[in-house]
Amino acid sequence: MRGVEESPRAPKSLDRREADRLLREAEREGSKRDIAILQTLRHTGLRVGEFTALSMRDITISGRKGNVTVRSGKGSKYRVVPLNLDARRALEQYLAMRPQVTSEHLFISQRDEGIKAPATENVVKKYARRAGLESLSPHTLRRTFGKSALDAGVVLETVAALMGNDFVETIAI
Repeated sequence: MRGVEESPRAPKSLDRREADRLLREAEREGSKRDIAILQTLRHTGLRVGEFTALSMRDITISGRKGNVTVRSGKGSKYRVVPLNLDARRALEQYLAMRPQVTSEHLFISQRDEGIKAPATENVVKKYARRAGLESLSPHTLRRTFGKSALDAGVVLETVAALMGNDFVETIAI
């Protein structure tokens, strides 16, 4: 209609069935590393740069809890994000078979060095294609984390803090 502003659409996130479908594809054909990549991105809301910067010392896992420490997020911010059971299990399985290399990076590439953003994006897109999900990126999994937390009743300010956002308005969108 002329003269009527179109309301902006909410950013894309996955609903629970779509997220489960993505993870099933990785479990069907993927490596423990790829499953851990998807589960970590899905359940922490990390930015791809924060994710690729993770080192072995940034992960803490015990029998009943775990967390990931982001030492230098956007704006050089430090934060600690809890790991749910799915992410902890995937990380434990990956760590049990992680190559013994000199790199302290948590996720190792095929060249035995820390995984880079393009390789992380390729992992997400590979399983998204197999699951019949279009236009999926690590950032979609970040938004999925935020929306899932809000849907579960987590307070907006807490979700913003977990995601490393200064502005609650960004999360509200």
